[in-house]
Amino acid sequence: TSPPDLIIMDVSLPDTDAVDLIRLLDRAKAAAPVALLSGWDASTLDHIRRVGLSHGLAMCEALRKPLTLE
Repeated sequence: TSPPDLIIMDVSLPDTDAVDLIRLLDRAKAAAPVALLSGWDASTLDHIRRVGLSHGLAMCEALRKPLTLE
């Protein structure tokens, strides 16, 4: 299996959260950019994004829910 080109993850997950998954991706040496998806407020998403950056992950801008397609 080839590695993903992009990782899109919701901030709220059933058995874990985004910060724990960021730590797991760091340990796995994930190279794909990571985009957060959430309806949470911008400051929380920015904090989680900065956590990812501090772990050396390529963090994209967060996608806010609900998504609207134009």
